[in-house]
Amino acid sequence: MQIMGPSRIARRVRMLAVACCLTMAALAVPLVTGSAFAAYTVCRTDPYVTLSNGVVLQATAAITDDQSDITKVAFVLRVPSGLTVTSVQNTGSVPETVKVIANQASHHYSTAVTAYTKSSSMPVKATLTASSQSTQMTRSASGVSNTQIMVKETTSFS
Repeated sequence: MQIMGPSRIARRVRMLAVACCLTMAALAVPLVTGSAFAAYTVCRTDPYVTLSNGVVLQATAAITDDQSDITKVAFVLRVPSGLTVTSVQNTGSVPETVKVIANQASHHYSTAVTAYTKSSSMPVKATLTASSQSTQMTRSASGVSNTQIMVKETTSFS
């Protein structure tokens, strides 16, 4: 049997301690990162607005955040002058407001979306889809929460 000196024993103990620490760190990383990102999902809210000319607008806000952090989503839809809203259908589980302003040129649609969150600067993708019996057009823009995101001039169709 070989007898080791104090410096060799200390070196082996240090190597064993480092190996244990690295192993524990490697095992802990999936637990930490899994719980850190598990709370963030894409919360989606998308009211449907039917207009007097038959066009259906779907405004969408896809917010990368925990749903409990989202306080409200505000949609301001701009539609051609003279049109009125015949129905609004809210489909999201997040409180949302929809305001329609009829002040655009004929066949032009746009929206401004603001996702209000307790945390600042959460990623948001705003989309506006305008559908008639013969055509569907979609435009998107990205931004962050607590700021207005403009989706301009969805299309010019009849």
